[in-house]
Amino acid sequence: AADSDQPAGTQPGCCSYTQEEGASLTVSAVSPMSQQNVRYHALDSMRAVMMLLGIYLHVVVGYSGDGSWPYKDPQPTHALSFTLGMIHGFRMPAFFAMAGFFGALLWNGRGAASFIHNRVKRILLPFALFWTLLFALMAWIVVNLERGPGHYLEAWMSGALIRRLHPLHLWFLEY
Repeated sequence: AADSDQPAGTQPGCCSYTQEEGASLTVSAVSPMSQQNVRYHALDSMRAVMMLLGIYLHVVVGYSGDGSWPYKDPQPTHALSFTLGMIHGFRMPAFFAMAGFFGALLWNGRGAASFIHNRVKRILLPFALFWTLLFALMAWIVVNLERGPGHYLEAWMSGALIRRLHPLHLWFLEY
């Protein structure tokens, strides 16, 4: 139901739209003040479904014969490979599209300086801190598994670990 306080062509707390005959639909954000407490329930649901599909995807990798997982079933089920391909085709792009949508809302609502400050505070600083700790721990585990205990410093000094720098579980931040 339309809200009686809303101007014609406006969805409550969302965006305004105009369309002239024969012209394309133009969508523009409503003023930043009206967006402060807006919740996009459909996008919340979409994010939840994508997260659940991610759990399925990560569980199935070991049983499908695809991917480089620590455990691989000796008798993989290739039907699962099909589902992995299907999910991989849209899951991460959906997350990227949602991130772009919410990033654009933040940029338009608060401005470029606030957007950059927010991203540095919420993404860059935690990534730098925890990646440093996580990479060192993961490198220690990998060196112990590959070369045996006591070879960690040797691996660092040889440059072998430097050549393997990777964002690990946060690989998607590169994009």
